[in-house]
Amino acid sequence: FKHMGERGHFYPLETDTQEKLLRLGAERFGWAEKRRRNKSDGPLRHGIGLANYFDVSGGQPFERFDRMMEMKLNDDGTIVAIFNHPDGGMNLLGTLAQIAAESLGVRYEDISFVTDSTKGKLFDVGMAANSGLYTLGNVLIKTAASLKRNILAEAARQLKGKADALDLRDRSVVRVDTGKPVLSLLDLARNAVNGHGEASRAIGAMEAYRPEANPNPFGSVFADVTVDIETGEVKIQKIILVHDIGRAINPLTVEGQLEGGIALGIGYALFEDAAIDPRSGATRGVNFNSYRLPTTFEVPEIDVVLYEEPTPSGPFGGKGVGMCGPHAIAPAVANAIFDAVGVRISELPLTPERVLAAIKAKRPL
Repeated sequence: FKHMGERGHFYPLETDTQEKLLRLGAERFGWAEKRRRNKSDGPLRHGIGLANYFDVSGGQPFERFDRMMEMKLNDDGTIVAIFNHPDGGMNLLGTLAQIAAESLGVRYEDISFVTDSTKGKLFDVGMAANSGLYTLGNVLIKTAASLKRNILAEAARQLKGKADALDLRDRSVVRVDTGKPVLSLLDLARNAVNGHGEASRAIGAMEAYRPEANPNPFGSVFADVTVDIETGEVKIQKIILVHDIGRAINPLTVEGQLEGGIALGIGYALFEDAAIDPRSGATRGVNFNSYRLPTTFEVPEIDVVLYEEPTPSGPFGGKGVGMCGPHAIAPAVANAIFDAVGVRISELPLTPERVLAAIKAKRPL
């Protein structure tokens, strides 16, 4: 499998995990057992369906997803990263702090960020295309590597040694050969700022990054539904989503992102209808009374399964996840309706009126 990139260049897919996800999800869902069960229960009909998706980890090679970042060592031994990209509510900064701490040998709580402003900040293409972890994680790793080199160069200067004999670990400069600490990061930072008779020295780094790959996160969704043949009402009993994340830097964050996306996908499949008044052109659904969103009564049992097969170009093997949650919910539910009552409905939302009309048009039940 390949993507065609700029000037006819091809970008091979780094991993192809779709079959693995299908097998994992089918076993978890109990696909074979559910296929053998009795579909009829009074006016209710039971059905199961599945759908697959794949997405991107940024827009490369079709769009530019350049990132820039600056990182500095503060005089208290902590690290600040400066860039112009919002968190967006998906704990992106928390995950980036994990990557920074791992890259620099410091604690999670030693990392802070200055972001969310265009004033005096570096260029950033913006938030889109599941690109947060993949592109910002990669520019952070690149910038952290530059900062680490500069920190070790300063340590060599203070210790009157060689930078390649030193490393960073547990908030300290350590000797490579013994692993023993020789200078704390706090003392190194204070010595650089104080100068000790020399000019104060700032320790920082700035890097730019443009992705040269675009690993595809794959996913499979399995839906179990009941259809009331007397009213056309569809009730989702269970949804399982299996997502290829490459490597889950923060599993709870990934699961939460997908769970929220599943809820949105349920609304898209069953309720949400941006109806336009043909005379006025105004949107008819002007509030959440007339434009329905799923509540806790409509969201069924959800099981999110993360499949990890690290992708070579990702930060510690990670891929994107952002928009993937809703993708395959509606087709999986539509397939389950077909399994339950034998009608194909290709228009959303799958309202009781549409389902009942399709059932009646097919045959009396």
